[in-house]
Amino acid sequence: MSDTASATVDPQGGPGEGDERGTVGPRIQSFRRRAGLSQEAAASRAGISTRALRDIERGRARRPRVHTLRTLAATLGLSDDELADLLADARTGPPRDTGRPNLLILGPLVLRRGRTPVPIGSALAAPRSERSAPTGCS
Repeated sequence: MSDTASATVDPQGGPGEGDERGTVGPRIQSFRRRAGLSQEAAASRAGISTRALRDIERGRARRPRVHTLRTLAATLGLSDDELADLLADARTGPPRDTGRPNLLILGPLVLRRGRTPVPIGSALAAPRSERSAPTGCS
């Protein structure tokens, strides 16, 4: 079973023209395979952990650091144009949305799921007459 189902590949083993922006992981995997390297060998030569490379290829690290991409590009023998495209994809890739809500503490209270604000209901926001008294109070 292939992890690159959403990426197209050209005959030389590199990513094809039909790739969408934000497909850094599958493109790195394709370049690695074109270079004939295992994850372990490519990671070792690039000076990163195998887990880091695996996370990049699987899309867990959606926007890898520029330094990491440059090191991988040198290891995998990417051309300047391929590196430029990869760096552009990393900058414009999908948002780092884990789907988990995050709470912004400074400023107004905002709860977001990814980049989408989620309404917050509060007993304190309701008019005084609509608030319920705490249990056990008279």
